[in-house]
This record gives sequence, C-alpha cells and structure tokens, in this order.
Amino acid sequence: MKKLLCLSLALSLVFAFAACGTGGEGSSTDFPTSPITMIVPQDPGGDTDLIARQVASIVEQNEGWTVTISNQPGGSTSVGLLQLQAANPDGYTILCNATNLSLLKPQAIADIDSSDFAAIAGCNSEACYLIVRGDEDRFTTMEEFVAYAKEHPGELNVGTGQAGGVWALACTAFEQGAGIDLNIVANAGGIAQVGLTLLNGDVDCAIISLGTNTMYVESGEMKLLNNFSAERTEAYPDVPTAIECGYDIEVTSNRGFLAPKDTPQEIIDILEAAFLKAIESEEYQTFLENMNSGYMCLNAEDYAAMMAEEDAFYTELFAASTEGVS
Repeated sequence: MKKLLCLSLALSLVFAFAACGTGGEGSSTDFPTSPITMIVPQDPGGDTDLIARQVASIVEQNEGWTVTISNQPGGSTSVGLLQLQAANPDGYTILCNATNLSLLKPQAIADIDSSDFAAIAGCNSEACYLIVRGDEDRFTTMEEFVAYAKEHPGELNVGTGQAGGVWALACTAFEQGAGIDLNIVANAGGIAQVGLTLLNGDVDCAIISLGTNTMYVESGEMKLLNNFSAERTEAYPDVPTAIECGYDIEVTSNRGFLAPKDTPQEIIDILEAAFLKAIESEEYQTFLENMNSGYMCLNAEDYAAMMAEEDAFYTELFAASTEGVS
C-alpha cells in the first residue's frame, strides 16, 4: 500500500468554520446540541480504547462537546461496527475504527467493509515487528532469518495474534514476500501473551506490535530484526524495514473514526475539523510517542481511500492465510 501523508488542516478549518453550528455566523447546521457516543468495538484498556479516549478528551477540551465512550467488544470488532451501521446517521454515534474492519468480509464474520461507513479522520498507524529473544544467535538480522528459514522450511515457529487477524496476516505476507515457509502459531491472548511465549522459548520469533513488550526490548530480553511499516519508526530508528531489506512487504494496523454511511456531509465536515484539530495537537502526538505508537493524520477523503485500499489488500491476503495456521 502506498504511503499516505498527513495533510494540512488549513482548508478543513476554513470549511468547518463556515459550516460549524457551534458559533459560525450564517451556519445552517446546529451540531452538536447533545452528547456524542463514540463506540469502541474492543475491550477497555487496549490500544484502540486508549487512543479513542485520548482523542475524545482533546475534542471535548477544544470544542466544549461531550463525547461518551461505549465499549462494544466482540466478533472481531463486528459487534460495534454493526451497531454503528444501524445507528441514526445524525453524527451523534461514531466509532473508533481499526484495520480489523477490512478483515470481516473476507472471513465471513460480517458482510461489511469500509464502503458501508462514512470516514471522519485517520489518527494512528501501528507497526509490527519481527522479534526474537535477546540471546538468539541463529539469526541477528532479517537477512539471516530469511536465509535460515529457507534452509529449514517449516521448522521455525512464529508467534502472532489471533488467526485471521492483522498480525497473523502479516506472517502470511512475510512468507509470500520472502519466499519462506513458517509454522504460524496464532494466539488469541493478545500481544502480551505472544511476547511471553517468545520469552519462554515456546516460539522462535514473533510478528506482533510491541505494546507492553516494549519493556523487554529496552531490557535486552527481546531484539527487533525489522518492522513491516513503510518507514523506520521514530521509537526505533535503527531497526530497518522489510522494504529496506529487499522485501516488498508492508503491513500496519491503522486507526481512525467513522460515522454511519448516510450522515449528512455538513455534519461530517464539522466532525472532521474537530477531530483533525485534536489529532494534530501536541498533546495527542506526545501521547502516541509515550505509547511507542505511530502518528497518522488523514482527512476524511484520504482515510476513506486508505480503508478501501486495505479492503482490497486484506481480501487478497486472507485467501492465502487459511493454510499453515495452527
């Protein structure tokens, strides 16, 4: 997928101030006049939940709105997304989305994709890494890892997230792009549990995002061989990308905000301006830095384009992921 850059707020703010009903003279839209509910289709305390709450808090500070978080986990995020789809398209119900949306239709979990919603803004791009134990001596670079895997096809156990999830599909993309055969060990217990299986020696490596495993990287108990983003991350600028290593592999988990599909454009414009302002704030960017998570800022049009690109990418990739997953 091509790299999408953070766009300027200037034009968005001009149009928002022209249409905004929070004080713009001559506005035809009085919005919002009551609290907004933000659905988080995952459990409290996870990265998506934390990001949603942070952005919502900044929006409240900036705009004087009330944004209430409603966690609706289940069905690989489909429970919350289906609630959003059924909500009144009036801007008072929105959702903090992740790349999981693009995985639902290919896996026949729910017959929805990005075309069933209205984009508001994109806010975060989460990298995943090829991770080994700090004392691993069979391979210390991605190139050495690939060479070893080719010499020992199917022998290396790679721990990752739940079967059919973004990081499990990253393993499949790695296999395809590098021409190797791995034994993919899916784990529904989250990235912290995958990290423990690596430290315990149950798997030879892991392909996951860092999250709470950052502490093990800092202590030297884990080592990062590469990341699967388009560019090196700010947190680990010495860790190369798969692309730099000669493999055309790019898999990230991206987050943003959605509204029901038929929400009036003037309401989307107001939401977009408010959320972009929050996303561009120093407070939010510092928050992501402290999480070792990637910053992204996309307006509604470009976030919609990114999601459509993800729909196509993961539909094709999932077709190759149903074999070799234990």
